[in-house]
Amino acid sequence: MTSLSYEDWVRYVFNNARFMDHDVCYSEPERLVEYLIRACKDFASIGKRFSQEEIESAIWFLLGAAVEFGKCLLLTEVPLQKRLACLRAMYHPFADYLAVQGEKYSGVGFYMWWDLIVDNCFHREEVQADWGRLVVLSEKSEKPLREAQLLWEQIYRNATEDKRAVLDCTLEVLIRILHIDSLPCQGAALHGLGHLRHPRRAAVVQEYIEANRHIWSDNVECLHWLRHCRDGVVM
Repeated sequence: MTSLSYEDWVRYVFNNARFMDHDVCYSEPERLVEYLIRACKDFASIGKRFSQEEIESAIWFLLGAAVEFGKCLLLTEVPLQKRLACLRAMYHPFADYLAVQGEKYSGVGFYMWWDLIVDNCFHREEVQADWGRLVVLSEKSEKPLREAQLLWEQIYRNATEDKRAVLDCTLEVLIRILHIDSLPCQGAALHGLGHLRHPRRAAVVQEYIEANRHIWSDNVECLHWLRHCRDGVVM
């Protein structure tokens, strides 16, 4: 896949992803990172060239089980600054495409974007916790759940310096997406934050909850979901 030119790669991914359900091998992860930076920054144009179905399939192909691109963002053989640039470029598909499409976009790829990267690739370690109890406590707690916060703080402290830089950058990008004036973008960012094991995550989501009372004031299920995102127990 990385032996292709950039334009051929774009056509390969967006024209063919819906037909591919197998693992894909690539020998140059740094080039793949470079290609995704370009594609993300050019997403407004890509959105005009390809259908929603093709874009949806490409997201699942690149971020899901076939390629698992999130793993590239942890490869120390790829320069850290290039990996961080790729994460920052991922703001553009949301700001330049999803925010424009809004509710007209019928897929769930953008909603799952950060789940596929963060939960499937960044945080594959086993966490010993009574999840059912934490979920119930989270729903009842008006403030960030301290027990959950201590758990995520410990995991963050135990990460390497390189991985902490990746997690910090991911948080930065998710905050930017959360500030886009678009509920689909905000929902995707909150879902991603809910999976990100970062000590600052709870404060970010709590601030959103308090600033957007109009969204959940008449919807208990919505409030519970927001609290799950805040405390890192979201599904």
